[in-house]
Amino acid sequence: MLNIIKNGIEAMPEGGKLTVQTELVRNKIQILVRDTGCGMNRSQVKRLGLPYYTTKERGTGLGLMVVMNMVKEMNGKIFFHSKLNQGTICELQLERAAAPE
Repeated sequence: MLNIIKNGIEAMPEGGKLTVQTELVRNKIQILVRDTGCGMNRSQVKRLGLPYYTTKERGTGLGLMVVMNMVKEMNGKIFFHSKLNQGTICELQLERAAAPE
Protein backbone atom coordinates (compact mmCIF):
# COMPACT_ATOMS: atom_id res chain seq x y z
CA MET A 1 0.00 0.00 0.00
CA LEU A 2 2.83 2.39 0.79
CA ASN A 3 4.29 2.00 -2.69
CA ILE A 4 0.95 2.67 -4.37
CA ILE A 5 0.27 5.70 -2.16
CA LYS A 6 3.81 7.03 -2.73
CA ASN A 7 3.35 6.67 -6.50
CA GLY A 8 0.10 8.63 -6.29
CA ILE A 9 1.72 11.42 -4.29
CA GLU A 10 4.64 11.62 -6.73
CA ALA A 11 2.20 11.89 -9.64
CA MET A 12 0.99 15.19 -8.13
CA PRO A 13 4.11 17.40 -7.96
CA GLU A 14 1.97 20.55 -7.86
CA GLY A 15 -0.28 19.10 -5.15
CA GLY A 16 -3.65 17.47 -5.48
CA LYS A 17 -5.91 15.04 -3.72
CA LEU A 18 -5.19 11.41 -2.82
CA THR A 19 -7.96 9.25 -1.41
CA VAL A 20 -8.08 5.68 -0.19
CA GLN A 21 -11.44 3.92 -0.11
CA THR A 22 -12.23 0.42 1.10
CA GLU A 23 -15.38 -1.57 0.51
CA LEU A 24 -16.62 -5.14 0.72
CA VAL A 25 -17.84 -6.14 -2.77
CA ARG A 26 -19.15 -9.65 -3.40
CA ASN A 27 -17.19 -11.03 -0.43
CA LYS A 28 -13.96 -9.46 -1.71
CA ILE A 29 -12.15 -6.53 -0.18
CA GLN A 30 -11.84 -3.70 -2.67
CA ILE A 31 -9.32 -0.93 -2.09
CA LEU A 32 -9.31 2.11 -4.37
CA VAL A 33 -6.37 4.53 -4.29
CA ARG A 34 -7.19 7.65 -6.32
CA ASP A 35 -4.96 10.58 -7.18
CA THR A 36 -5.59 13.75 -9.13
CA GLY A 37 -2.15 13.67 -10.72
CA CYS A 38 -0.83 13.72 -14.25
CA GLY A 39 -2.43 10.40 -15.26
CA MET A 40 -1.20 7.98 -17.92
CA ASN A 41 -2.14 7.01 -21.45
CA ARG A 42 -3.27 3.48 -22.39
CA SER A 43 0.20 2.44 -23.52
CA GLN A 44 1.70 3.44 -20.19
CA VAL A 45 -1.00 1.66 -18.21
CA LYS A 46 -0.46 -1.55 -20.20
CA ARG A 47 3.25 -1.53 -19.35
CA LEU A 48 2.79 -1.06 -15.60
CA GLY A 49 4.45 -3.84 -13.64
CA LEU A 50 7.00 -4.71 -16.32
CA PRO A 51 10.54 -4.88 -14.90
CA TYR A 52 12.36 -1.56 -15.14
CA TYR A 53 9.40 0.26 -16.71
CA THR A 54 8.73 3.57 -15.00
CA THR A 55 7.00 6.83 -15.78
CA LYS A 56 9.12 8.68 -13.18
CA GLU A 57 12.45 10.41 -13.76
CA ARG A 58 14.05 8.79 -10.73
CA GLY A 59 12.09 5.53 -10.60
CA THR A 60 13.52 2.04 -10.96
CA GLY A 61 10.41 0.34 -12.29
CA LEU A 62 10.69 -2.36 -9.63
CA GLY A 63 8.38 -1.18 -6.83
CA LEU A 64 5.12 -1.67 -8.68
CA MET A 65 6.34 -4.94 -10.16
CA VAL A 66 6.86 -6.25 -6.59
CA VAL A 67 3.43 -4.96 -5.52
CA MET A 68 1.71 -6.65 -8.47
CA ASN A 69 3.50 -9.94 -7.76
CA MET A 70 2.51 -9.78 -4.07
CA VAL A 71 -1.14 -9.16 -4.94
CA LYS A 72 -1.05 -12.12 -7.36
CA GLU A 73 0.51 -14.36 -4.66
CA MET A 74 -2.39 -13.45 -2.36
CA ASN A 75 -4.86 -14.52 -5.09
CA GLY A 76 -5.82 -10.90 -5.56
CA LYS A 77 -6.18 -8.68 -8.58
CA ILE A 78 -4.92 -5.19 -9.34
CA PHE A 79 -6.26 -2.83 -11.99
CA PHE A 80 -5.32 0.68 -13.08
CA HIS A 81 -7.71 3.23 -14.54
CA SER A 82 -6.09 6.45 -15.71
CA LYS A 83 -6.71 9.53 -17.82
CA LEU A 84 -4.05 12.01 -18.83
CA ASN A 85 -4.15 15.22 -16.78
CA GLN A 86 -6.98 13.82 -14.64
CA GLY A 87 -5.37 11.20 -12.43
CA THR A 88 -5.22 7.51 -11.76
CA ILE A 89 -7.17 4.94 -9.78
CA CYS A 90 -5.42 1.83 -8.53
CA GLU A 91 -8.00 -0.84 -7.74
CA LEU A 92 -7.03 -3.80 -5.57
CA GLN A 93 -9.31 -6.79 -5.07
CA LEU A 94 -8.34 -9.19 -2.32
CA GLU A 95 -9.97 -12.35 -1.03
CA ARG A 96 -11.73 -11.87 2.27
CA ALA A 97 -10.24 -14.09 4.94
CA ALA A 98 -12.61 -16.64 6.43
CA ALA A 99 -13.89 -15.73 9.87
CA PRO A 100 -12.46 -17.92 12.65
CA GLU A 101 -14.86 -20.53 13.96
